Formats: sequence, structure tokens, C-alpha cells
Amino acid sequence: MPAAAPTNNNYSSLVDVVTTQQFMRGEFDNTKKRNIILSKLDEAGNIKGDASGKFFERNVRVGEYTSDVRGDLVERQFARKQQRVTYTVPYAWYETTGALGEQDIVYNSGPEALIKLNANMMKDMGADFRKGLSTRVLRNNAGSATTLGQSVANASPVPLFGLPTMFGTATTQNYNPDTQTTSGAIAAADKEALPNVTYCGVSTHPTNPIAGVDGKSNESTSPVIGNWSSTAWTGTATWKANALVVMDHMMTRLTRSEDPNDSPDLIILPRTMFTDFSAAFQSGGPSGLGGRVVFTEKQQQPNMRMYENVIPYGNAKAYWDISAPANTAYFLNTNYMEFCYFPQKSYRAGGDIQGEAGSEYFGVRTDYDIKQGGHLAVAVMCANLWANPFYQGVAYNFA
Repeated sequence: MPAAAPTNNNYSSLVDVVTTQQFMRGEFDNTKKRNIILSKLDEAGNIKGDASGKFFERNVRVGEYTSDVRGDLVERQFARKQQRVTYTVPYAWYETTGALGEQDIVYNSGPEALIKLNANMMKDMGADFRKGLSTRVLRNNAGSATTLGQSVANASPVPLFGLPTMFGTATTQNYNPDTQTTSGAIAAADKEALPNVTYCGVSTHPTNPIAGVDGKSNESTSPVIGNWSSTAWTGTATWKANALVVMDHMMTRLTRSEDPNDSPDLIILPRTMFTDFSAAFQSGGPSGLGGRVVFTEKQQQPNMRMYENVIPYGNAKAYWDISAPANTAYFLNTNYMEFCYFPQKSYRAGGDIQGEAGSEYFGVRTDYDIKQGGHLAVAVMCANLWANPFYQGVAYNFA
């Protein structure tokens, strides 16, 4: 049997009449969440309030000029070369709403009100909106089939294009990056899966030609999709055993040029994968790589998470995020990601709800409904996310 709950009446009736309890102004917030992705996009300067028109487009060069030998006096051939694709991204609308009744405002207006509801509602709505947005960036799947364990988001109206959208595999096949070929369904010995969906109007297949594009470079529209549970890494299928080798593979595959900006700068893991990665790094595990020095760009010793719960790894920093999908390790280059939004304005027709939602990409609208007797509030956002697939990667336990 559980023990009886303790009682708080260890005082006399004499004390009870003349003594009030201790209280606090304000409150603790136990809804906080560790959300990294939006903060890092903001740091990279890629949360942009320049949205306009009905949708936004991004042009990418994916074709190359080719050269060949030419015999003496052989006639040269000339032709226009169209080497670019256009990614088309629709805007998604999201909102969150709240209300306070007339009686709420009256009862909550005096000195006895420890929390002023009308002054805090918009701030709370904005903070919760941002937390929900972080989750959608990491989990929303606007593709056509379940991806990274995430089911397809409702397509009507347009959803936010979260990261799983670009990592679809259709029927999951293997992919050998050295030969740039596939041999069929992915199996336990395969290190990568074949990207094979349409992302913002452009195919992610590594080798298929794109209609109208001359000299398409293989993998130029493709992300890297690793299979971290492959037995080919270390002979075992666990993340803890394979983490270091998978990390090295993904970082190497996604280093697209000698420019430091062309390699991943952000690794996002769920909490359990982060702690297993940390343990593997310190102990070595089957890969035998533990204990090595990992230098950052400032040549520091390994960061043992004394300050911000982060592990530097090559040119990137690894974080855990409460919203990261299970069994999923994102390898991202924030230099090639954009969260594009319409700057929103506040509009107040009346009512006693005060304050702002805390960000210009949330528009605040408040009004008073005399029929209902309610003070109404809504925070609105119109935006979407685009990432250049060529610079992004993910590792998942496909087989």
C-alpha cells in the first residue's frame, strides 16, 4: 500500500486565523522545451522576413558543361545549355487562438492576481507557437509516404515542409555512393538508402536525368540518407556501437567542397541517441575511435558539455532536441536552409488582451465579442521552410 499523503495543517487554529501563507508573484514555467533548430537557423541569418507573392522559388545550378577531345578540322558543335532547376515552395498558414471571458478579466484584475492573464496570454501563445513550429520543422512530412517514421501531414491546406519531406525513399532501396548504383531493397549490410521523391517540384534521385536539364551532375539534387543500423559499419546494428563511424561517414559525404561553409554545421539527435553518442565517444565501443581529440575551429579540447550540452564534431556541433524524431540523426548545413515568412502586424479592435507574441513572424489580432462576452486573441503565421537537399543528410535505422 502507498504511504498516506503528508498533510500541511501542522499549525494551530490560532495561527490559522491571523497568518497568511507565503506566496509568489509570477510562476514557474514547466512547459519549456529544448528546441535547437530555429535558434541555429536564426544564428545563420536564414530566418528571413522577405516573403512575397503566392509562393517562393529558389534556383539551383545542377548541370555541368562537359569537355571532349577534338580532331583537327572537325566541325565544332554549339548548343544552348540549360543547367538549372527551380524549387517551388508554397506558403503554409498556421495559427493559435485563446480567449478570456469578461469575468476572467474582472476577477484577475486586482492585487490578488498573482498572474495577470490578459498581460501574459500573447507572450505565452507566442512561446508555445514557436515550440510547436520547432516540432514541425523536425517532424512534418509533406511528402507522399511515411518517412523517418513520420506519417504524411495533412495536405490540405498546405503544411509546413518539415525536414522529413526531402528525405523520402519511395520504396526503400539501397544506394552505393561509390558506384552510384542501386541493387534492390535495402538490407542489413547496406550503408545508404536511395533518395527517390519529388521535393518542391524537383526529383531527389541521384542519377536519373531531369527533363530540360543538360549535363545533370549526379547527386546534385539529392540528400545523403544513411542507414545507421547497417551491420557493415562495425558488425553490429546498434546506434551506440555504430555512432562514431556513421558520424564520420555522413560528415565526409556531405562535405561538398573545400569551403568550410559547404559541410554540415549542425547535428540534431533525439536525447537517447545523443547520450549514446556521448558514451560511444568517451569509451570507443566496437569502432575503437573513442577518446580521440575532436577540435573545433578554435582548436579547443573536446567540450564535455559543461556549458551548453553540445559536442563539437569536426566542423559541426551535435545537439539533442526534444522534438527530434526517434532513431533519427540529422546532419544539416544551415547555410543552405531558409525559413521564409511574411512579417506580420498587430491589429487590435478592442478588448483587454495586451502584449505581443514575441516575434514579428507571428501576427497578433485581438478583439472583443460583445455577444459572447469574450476577449479573443489569435496569433497567425504565414511561412515555409526550404533546404537545399545537396547539403543535407540524415541517418535512420532502415534495415
